[in-house]
Amino acid sequence: MTLPKLLLIGASDSTKKLIAWVTAGHFVMLSESAFTPLLIEKQDPLSLVIFATPPTPEHLYAVQQHDTPILLLLHADALNTQEAAFTQEGVDYLIQPFHPQDLLFRLKKNALAPSPSFTAAIFDPSSLISQEIRTKWQHLGIAIHLFNQDQPLITFIKNENPDVVISDAAIPTHNAETLIDTVKSRQIPLFSLFSENTPNIESNVLYAKADDYSVAPFSGESLLLRIKRILKKKHPLTAPKLKKARKEPIQSETLPHQNGDTPALISQVNVTLNHEIRSPLTSILIGAQVIRKRAPIDSQEYQIAKEIEDASRRIQSTLDDFGQVRQVVVDDYINGIKMLSLKRSRHPQATGPKTC
Repeated sequence: MTLPKLLLIGASDSTKKLIAWVTAGHFVMLSESAFTPLLIEKQDPLSLVIFATPPTPEHLYAVQQHDTPILLLLHADALNTQEAAFTQEGVDYLIQPFHPQDLLFRLKKNALAPSPSFTAAIFDPSSLISQEIRTKWQHLGIAIHLFNQDQPLITFIKNENPDVVISDAAIPTHNAETLIDTVKSRQIPLFSLFSENTPNIESNVLYAKADDYSVAPFSGESLLLRIKRILKKKHPLTAPKLKKARKEPIQSETLPHQNGDTPALISQVNVTLNHEIRSPLTSILIGAQVIRKRAPIDSQEYQIAKEIEDASRRIQSTLDDFGQVRQVVVDDYINGIKMLSLKRSRHPQATGPKTC
């Protein structure tokens, strides 16, 4: 599996070491002392650019031209001067000093592509849908499969059943009929693209048989809105049911495990965590304290030791909270992942839509 690449700009040695530790196994981290637009070209594709020093507007623009997300590591006193930067779309920030857990959350939130909201098979040999539109769709989590010939498209539809098929209307009539039969037999929505609005557009078979159509030039937002509309028509119960379910409490369910006793399972997990994590963590904490006491207060060793000590105490606090868990209550994390809510799980009578 290829790990996403991060580009870190202008970080101190201690910050680089901390980020390298946090990103190990999750990302490939590249580091440069200063930014130039050429870096983006050389390292493309990048999943995230991290500025440890305030970037210039020109640097932000150069990164945004590649549709690459940006994370700013700011000191509190720079918030006012950098407000114009971190309020832009695609720009996030984190205040220094930060906890490693907070950093990892921000990295995953910004660098990892969202789970696909739907899969689109696109027949577009003339590039009616611009590369810019396709790139923005992909950043929204839309899985795009692009075809320049109609026969591979039809084969893909038969094998993969995409959520929607978007087709250039300039396709031979016989192949157009085959395409229509293929998608209709699988109840897949069909969206037609026309390069221009001509008087004989109504005679086109894809105009007559498609679920919706649009005529160039296209606005990416309006085109996506039309496509989402036909998807909703094909699955009208999906959105309302999900929305309604969030408002109604779900009855508690017993977690699947050996003895069916949720408190007992939690207790067993807590014992395991204490045995496997707390003991080595105590050694790490003591070691960091020793290093910090021996190192000069303005040295890099002191700063790194202090960061390790703070991170260790935070892990200890999390273990303490887990030891007080009385039931399982989960919250949404990122990309559809669920995470145990330690605060709410400590209360035996906690209820809510996420209670298991």
